Amino acid sequence: MKIKLFRSFPFSRQCFCLVLLTFWGFSVKGVTIKIIESQSYNAGHVMDTKWLAEVTAMGHTASIVPQTTLDNNGFFASTDLLIVSSGVIGLTPTRVQNIIDFVQSGKPVYIQGEYLTTYSSNIAFKSVVDSTGSSFTLGITVSGTLAPMNVLGAFATTPNAVAPLGYFWYGSTGTGTNITYFLQYGGNYFGFYHCSPNPAYGAACMTTDQDWINQSTSPLLMRNIIYQLLNSCHLLPIELLSFDAKCDASSIKVQWETAAETNNQFFSIERSADGDVFETIGVVNGAGNSNAVLNYTFLDEKPLNGTSYYRLKQTDMDGRFEYFGPVSFTNNCSSDGGSTITVFNNPVENELTFQLIAPFDEELYITIYDMCGRTVIKTNVATTAGNNNFSMDVHSISKGIYFLSIEGKSFSARQKFVHK
Repeated sequence: MKIKLFRSFPFSRQCFCLVLLTFWGFSVKGVTIKIIESQSYNAGHVMDTKWLAEVTAMGHTASIVPQTTLDNNGFFASTDLLIVSSGVIGLTPTRVQNIIDFVQSGKPVYIQGEYLTTYSSNIAFKSVVDSTGSSFTLGITVSGTLAPMNVLGAFATTPNAVAPLGYFWYGSTGTGTNITYFLQYGGNYFGFYHCSPNPAYGAACMTTDQDWINQSTSPLLMRNIIYQLLNSCHLLPIELLSFDAKCDASSIKVQWETAAETNNQFFSIERSADGDVFETIGVVNGAGNSNAVLNYTFLDEKPLNGTSYYRLKQTDMDGRFEYFGPVSFTNNCSSDGGSTITVFNNPVENELTFQLIAPFDEELYITIYDMCGRTVIKTNVATTAGNNNFSMDVHSISKGIYFLSIEGKSFSARQKFVHK
């Protein structure tokens, strides 16, 4: 099923002058994965076989190859995803450059890091990030058992629900640009996922302890890492166009739109009062296979008071599923309906102009996200009677698809636009 949206942000689409961009890349099935072996350095370092077991169980074709594989680019054509399974092997400048070239060819890599910032594996990840349009800074070594290690964002939920890690022995911290942090302990981050601003480049991922893998601490997290590497950033079609909630008289209308569907059986609409524990409140059949833009709605006729969270669970014909959202919504619905947003000049050049029908005398928090869910502009304005037209200077952002998110005390609105 291809309605993948990188990171679960609530987006909405402008109705006029639609520009639909689809990014084609790897299929989630049948990819070929090369795993750089780890045991020649230390016979007890069996991370390579741990990775082999998980990616094979996911249905991919995988093989463990010698470290000398990295000495040239001969493996590029036969490899969809590269896993460097050891954080302590030597990565020469030639090997690091070949990894960079592999990512710049459009393919993803997992680089196993370790607890010392001086390990060549950590430096290799930094080099990949720095060479593909972003920056990464290695931090400090944090000693001891860093547990429970919190798993964040989509890495904790998609496609598997992952609990905090009970074992993570020493680790190196880091920070960077265009980085998604997905492992956190004591205010520091130990898991890093990079999406380059260049859509032609592949993703890169690193965790800075190999013991959690060597000890099979969380096979499900290993699978989520593989899934994110193969399904995120620019590698698959972006075909979920919108997902939001708004008032419909005294009910709440949950609505979403897809650009294309493959093998889609049904959607489950789930609701939560706290954004943590969700319950299914309805099911809507999917289209199966479609290349048309399709609109879906579900009416929550007995909404919760206060703020609710809605998310979609999409299920394939073969039983596989993934989540989208959540989107939050504060219930102030009545017979006069809710809020709407209209972008006038879509596609946008230097100035984004939009009209908002919303409650007066309310502070608005405006955020613009890119396709990977990263915040590129954030500001706030106030609505007053007779003033519902707004404009924003967006000349500094790159060309591409963005999402305008507006949050108020009693409502939310989201819209998609193209910066040309």
